[in-house]
Amino acid sequence: MKINFIKHAQKKSFFVCQLSDTVLKVAKCVKLGAKKKFSGLEIEKLSSGLDDKKISDKLGVLLKKLGFNNDPLIIVLPRHNATCRYLKVPTHIPAEIEKIVSLQASRYLPYPSEELVTGFQVVSVDKTGYANINIIIVHKNVVERLLNIASLLNIKKISLVLSSFGLCNLSYFLNPRETAPVMIFDIDDNLIEIVVASGNKMLFSRSFRIVAPEQNWQSMFIDEFNRSKSAYFKEVGGSEPVKYFVSGGGSGVSMLSYCLEKTLNLNVQQITYKDIPSEQSFISNLSLLEGSLSSLIGFGVGEISQSINLLPKALKEKARKNLEVNDQLKLALGILGVVLIFSLGLVKNINNKTIYLQKLKAELTKISKEAKPLEEIDKRFKLLESRSKKKMSSLDLLYELSQNMPETLNLVNFTFDEDNQAVLRGQSKDLNSVFNFVNKLEQSPVFKQFNIKLRYVTQKKLQSGDVVDFEIICAK
Repeated sequence: MKINFIKHAQKKSFFVCQLSDTVLKVAKCVKLGAKKKFSGLEIEKLSSGLDDKKISDKLGVLLKKLGFNNDPLIIVLPRHNATCRYLKVPTHIPAEIEKIVSLQASRYLPYPSEELVTGFQVVSVDKTGYANINIIIVHKNVVERLLNIASLLNIKKISLVLSSFGLCNLSYFLNPRETAPVMIFDIDDNLIEIVVASGNKMLFSRSFRIVAPEQNWQSMFIDEFNRSKSAYFKEVGGSEPVKYFVSGGGSGVSMLSYCLEKTLNLNVQQITYKDIPSEQSFISNLSLLEGSLSSLIGFGVGEISQSINLLPKALKEKARKNLEVNDQLKLALGILGVVLIFSLGLVKNINNKTIYLQKLKAELTKISKEAKPLEEIDKRFKLLESRSKKKMSSLDLLYELSQNMPETLNLVNFTFDEDNQAVLRGQSKDLNSVFNFVNKLEQSPVFKQFNIKLRYVTQKKLQSGDVVDFEIICAK
């Protein structure tokens, strides 16, 4: 009985929702320790012209059927609603990557950064500290609409993730030992999503629309396939996929597999859901499915990192703070448990505990009184030491910059904090000028006391020609 009680206490549920123009899909997943299992599935077709309130009502009905009780909800964002880019950034620190991604987003969508929501996944990090990342950019209106549908049901624990990462998770779940790139084709209604994944990392993704009944759909698909593959090689520079998978529902899967095998001579495997851990209530509703469940299932069998969660900045900060509070609470409870066990080992009754606590307080008061004079002495030493040091002025730095700055480089912004660092931002016509400038600064007698680091260097195209933006951090 005791073992069963512990297992029941560890059992948790979460829900995954996928919304398209024509259908609403909701699945329930139960997590027991490290194992996950789908326990229910509800699918409902949507008529055209439904507003968000009616869609929210239908979502509420499906969640109620599955036994929703203030559980976490994962909303799958269709790939065609987002823009993805593969970039190399000069840092591997998540907080710095997040800032770079937010600043770079407006280069890829014609909107101010305030109107865009971003996420990223770190694919790899090299020895120099540079990181290859995949960034996701979505317009704020798209995100707010989906969150509004959930908020009408007073759902608090929400994640919003791109469908491509679900396909990566599913591919990795079915082929955990495959580390070479694989390509997945997912057919949902008349939308085809192509994803190139390596392990559980997404290297490339693209989505396009094809109407299968058209006579020339095969040639249209082959053209889009070649275009996708060319973009993958150009943007990522990756190797040829070693496996090709096709997933989805209806006759489109067989038609697409036949086209890939006969026309392009590719070895294709069809993804089925028979190996997905699930209960009978989930399997019985698969017969109602005409489209694809692959992305939805991928988020049920895999993990979701916070960096790909496409929540607005305010909600993401709130979720991060809640997570930190939970971690601190767990740590505090752990420490409290250790202290309690230790105390129980030392004392036999409540009177001994009180006496022991009083002794600790008395000792702390005694130590505080003894330490106070030492603290005052330490403050005086630090004051004398700070007075003895010669502080560098911003004029010294500006003079040294004027002596070492090449003509091909323009300094746009200079910030100097006497007690911390100097920040140089500017533009150059080429990368070599930036690197030469950094080398000169490192050899300069004034800048030798700084740790000089090129934080980022980005090349962009303007009407007047190519320009290189850079930022140099000189920290003490």
